[in-house]
Amino acid sequence: MIEKGIIEWLAESVEKPDSFWAEEGDKYTWWKKWSALRREEPDVSPRWFDGGVTNLCANALDRHANGKNRGKAALIWENAETGETKVYTYWHLFGEVNRFAGALKNMGVMPGTRVLVYLPMIPEAAISLLACARVGAVSSTIWPGAGILPLTNRLKEFKPRVVVTADGFLYRGRKAQMKAMLDSSIEESGLTVNQVVVLDRKLSPWEQVGLREVTWKEAMEQLGEHAVTPEKLASSAPSGMVYTSGATGRPRPLLRDTGGTMVALGAAMRASGVGEDDIVLSTSDIGAPHGPDDAIFGPLLIGATSVLYEGLPDYPTPGSWWDALEKHGATTVICPTADFAWLRRFHSKWIASHNLAGLRRIVVHGEPLHEAARKWAGEMFRAPLIEQYRLAEFTLPLLTTTQGDESRFHAGPGVHLEALDAEGKSSAPHAVGRLFVKAPFPPGFNNSPDESENKQGADSGGYDTGDVAQCSEGGEFKVLGRAGDEIRVGGEIYPSRLIEEIIVSNFVVAEAAVAQGEEVAAFVALKDKMPGANPLKDEIIKAVRDALGEEAALKKVMFIKALPRTPSGKALRRVLKAMLLETGVGDLSSIRNPDILPIVKDAIKASRL
Repeated sequence: MIEKGIIEWLAESVEKPDSFWAEEGDKYTWWKKWSALRREEPDVSPRWFDGGVTNLCANALDRHANGKNRGKAALIWENAETGETKVYTYWHLFGEVNRFAGALKNMGVMPGTRVLVYLPMIPEAAISLLACARVGAVSSTIWPGAGILPLTNRLKEFKPRVVVTADGFLYRGRKAQMKAMLDSSIEESGLTVNQVVVLDRKLSPWEQVGLREVTWKEAMEQLGEHAVTPEKLASSAPSGMVYTSGATGRPRPLLRDTGGTMVALGAAMRASGVGEDDIVLSTSDIGAPHGPDDAIFGPLLIGATSVLYEGLPDYPTPGSWWDALEKHGATTVICPTADFAWLRRFHSKWIASHNLAGLRRIVVHGEPLHEAARKWAGEMFRAPLIEQYRLAEFTLPLLTTTQGDESRFHAGPGVHLEALDAEGKSSAPHAVGRLFVKAPFPPGFNNSPDESENKQGADSGGYDTGDVAQCSEGGEFKVLGRAGDEIRVGGEIYPSRLIEEIIVSNFVVAEAAVAQGEEVAAFVALKDKMPGANPLKDEIIKAVRDALGEEAALKKVMFIKALPRTPSGKALRRVLKAMLLETGVGDLSSIRNPDILPIVKDAIKASRL
C-alpha cells in the first residue's frame, strides 16, 4: 500500500511534480543517479531522469529475487480452457529469465536489437519480455490471434531480428495456429528474420524452416546461461515499442524509454491502489498497448503477485474469471472495460456462486463504462470499481477514479488536462470540448519513432487526445468518445456516448454503438438469451427520442451478437460507419473479432429490405 491517501498523492503529483517524481524515482535501483530530473527538449516531451543509468528487469526481478520476496509467488499462470496452473516464485522466475536472456545474447541480441514477442498470455511471454529488458533489447508484442495481414504489417514496420512464438493456442475449444501464420507472414513481408524461437505446446503441427528456428527448450538448454548481468542502460534508452489500438485507423508505433517508463509503471499501479501485498489477476491481452504493463512489469516492479490469465471472460463458462480469482485468492482484477461489461449479459449466478470476499478492487480501462454497467457492478460486487482512461501514448492513466471516490475522475499522476473549444480555449464548464493534455508530460510519454510527429502540438503546448469531453467547475472530467464519432443532425452535435448511454439503460441491452451513415443507426447486443424484436426496437427508438428530441431519433436499430472491437476492447465505430455508407472499411489489422463483420453486414442488408 502507498503511504499517503491516493487522492492526496495524486494532488501532490500535480502541485509539486519535481519532488513527487524524485520520490517515485528513488523507489528504484539506479547504478547512476540522474543528473537532471527533467531535461526539456524542443518537442513536447521532456527527458525524465536524464543521466540516470538503470535496468527495467533488474528492478522488476533482481531486487525481489535477491531480497525478502525470494520465495514469494511472482507469476501464477492460469489456463481457463484446460485448468492448468503454474506458479513461479521470484527466485524461480529470476532463473528462467536469466537463462533466456543468455539465449538471446547467444543469438546476437544486444542493446537496441528488436525482438517481437508473438505469444499468448503464458509464462514464456513474461520470461521473454523480462529477458529482453535484461539485455537491453527493444521488445514489442502483438495479439496472438493476429492474422497474416496485421502480422505482416508489424514485421515490415518493426523489423525484428528475433521473433518468439508458439505453435498455437486454444480459442473457445479450437486450436488456433500461430507458427504457420508467422511463416506465411515472414514470406509475405520479404523480411529476413535471423532467429525464430518456437514454444511447442503440442497444440498445432508446424514445420521447421531452414536453420533460422530453434525450439524454446533448445534455446534454454543449449544457448541459455545461468547468470546474465543486466545491461546498464541510460534512462533515455529505448525499452520497447507499443502500438496504438487501431480504433481510428492503422495502429501507429510508439517508442518507450527505460527510466521514465519504469517509474511511470510503478506509479500506475499505485494510482490503482495496488501494493506489494496484492495478487493481481490481469486479463488484458499481452498484445494490447498496456497488456504487459498490467500483467508483468507493473505488478513485479512493486513486488506484487501477478496471475496471468490465458482465456476469455465467458469461456468455458461466464464464471471463468471468477473461478481463477477464487482459486488464487486474487485481490485485484485489471481488465478492459468492454470485457467486464460483457459479463453483464449473463445471469448473476455466475458471479454470486463464487467467494469474492478477498477482492479489494476491480480496475477497468478502455472506453468509459456506461452508467447501467456501473450500477450493475455496484450491485454485484462489494469491492470498489476503479475506472481509468488511458491512451497508448501515455504509460500512466490520464484519468482515474479512486477507492473512496469512485464517482469522480481525477487526473492521473502528474497529468494536466483541459477541454478546449473550437478556438483552442478552455471550454465553458460542462460544455463539450477536445480533451487536451498540457505539457510538460509526466514520465512515460511514448514518442513516435518519427521525430517530426513528436513536434506536432508543440506550438499549443500539449497533446490532443482526439477525444471529446466535458469538464465541471470542480475539474471533474467526463470522456464522451472520439471526435469524429459524433452524430450530427439538424445543426446539432450529439456525442455518440450520449445516445449509447440511453440505449444501454434498457435492462435487456448488454452493449451498443451508434454510427451515422445516411441515417443514424444503432448496433445493439443483448444480454444472454434475450431475443431482439420489433417492440424492443420501438422501445429503444422512443427512449432516445424522449431523452434527446426528434432530431436525435434513431432511424435503424440492428441486433448483432457483439460489437467489432480492437484487442484492447475499443469499439470500432469507424468500421460500422463505413459499412453503413458502403465505403472502404480501412485498416482491419487491429480487429479482435473479424467473424462479427459478416453478421453486421447481414444486419445492415436486412434493415434495408
